[in-house]
Amino acid sequence: MESNPVASLEVRRVCQGPVMPIGGAEDKDPTSNQVILQRFIDLAGGKKARVLVIPTASETPEKIGQQYTEVFDKLGAKSVEVLAIATREGANSDATSDLIASASGIFITDGDQARLVSLMTGTLAMECIRERNAEGGRGRGDQRRCLDPGRSHDAGRDRACRQQR
Repeated sequence: MESNPVASLEVRRVCQGPVMPIGGAEDKDPTSNQVILQRFIDLAGGKKARVLVIPTASETPEKIGQQYTEVFDKLGAKSVEVLAIATREGANSDATSDLIASASGIFITDGDQARLVSLMTGTLAMECIRERNAEGGRGRGDQRRCLDPGRSHDAGRDRACRQQR
């Protein structure tokens, strides 16, 4: 027997993505089909996609960042930037939050997930990624800022990512 929905519960539509954590087994060979990565570009806006690659978990972030830059360029992204976060201070910087805020798709690469967690958990960067994911990740070309004084992050930051009105 199926129960009726509870009338007091608020109904909300969740609009998520495109934030894509990837396990590394996806096909990034430039001569192949690359179905998963093409789908990511499509979700991020196709020819208007502004992709941010975060290779923080990788042991070779520069190499992996360059590799994904080449792949996403080939797949038609408007722009591709790499954000290699190496310190918690870097994860709390204004420059980091600005890059995250301006991306229409955030691509988190494979690697040592413990490194990713230790550098990102509780930071402004992680909160901005979560906020972008919750809002659907699709930027409208406007700059966004992380300014909500109701949230706090380490390094004394009292901001969270939201669209500037």
